[in-house]
Amino acid sequence: MYKVLKNHPKVDALNKEYENLLKKEKELEDEKERQDHIRKGKFLLKNKNYKLAIEQLEIAFRMKLDKDVFVMLASIYKSMKRTHEMEELLKKWNKMVEYEDKLKRFEKEAERDQAVES
Repeated sequence: MYKVLKNHPKVDALNKEYENLLKKEKELEDEKERQDHIRKGKFLLKNKNYKLAIEQLEIAFRMKLDKDVFVMLASIYKSMKRTHEMEELLKKWNKMVEYEDKLKRFEKEAERDQAVES
């Protein structure tokens, strides 16, 4: 309707709001899936099914940087004396932390640029 009335700023604002809503909905779905993997991993860990627990926790860890999941995986690897996997996990952790920092810096810069333009 706003497009027909040639109210482009209103159209742009509504489209941006719609995109933000879709993004938040996707983030909520992803977080729910990640929590399911964590829950499964903990259950399998309790039942001493370490291989499947590792798989579930690794999936959750790849989805989002999470210190608790990292600690669980590290303790499993340590108890199983899997030093190579432990080293790989530590490398992944460091890369993910670095990526998160860069992403935050980029978002702050984008916000500043947007504030300057306004």
